Amino acid sequence: LDRLYLGRLDSSIWFYDKMSRADFWAAAATIALQYADALNTIDGTYGNPYGADNPFINDKLPFIPFYIGRTDCSAAPDITIANYAQPFKSFPDALAGFGHNYDFFRDHYDFTVQEFVAALGAHTLGN
Repeated sequence: LDRLYLGRLDSSIWFYDKMSRADFWAAAATIALQYADALNTIDGTYGNPYGADNPFINDKLPFIPFYIGRTDCSAAPDITIANYAQPFKSFPDALAGFGHNYDFFRDHYDFTVQEFVAALGAHTLGN
């Protein structure tokens, strides 16, 4: 997606001078959710284990408002310890497993187990 943002996939399509990188990624996430919802409700068979008997076929994703105006971090997208605002904050370790990462989100963001699992689920949407 970052190549699309910068116009490297098609030189006639670029976003870098139209919106911030943060707005672009937020828009992409919103569109992905709407597209996933549409795929689930087209015929009830795409990407779900229920096939035509999908009990969620009539579930509709509520409208997701989208607002522009986010500002990019001055160091984005190449953030390092040297160019990031101090104090530098670590990120959770993708290879550390559930316990370590849940502790991180609980300690830094006061997440409950349910909130943490929901965040994990949102990150697997594109897989």
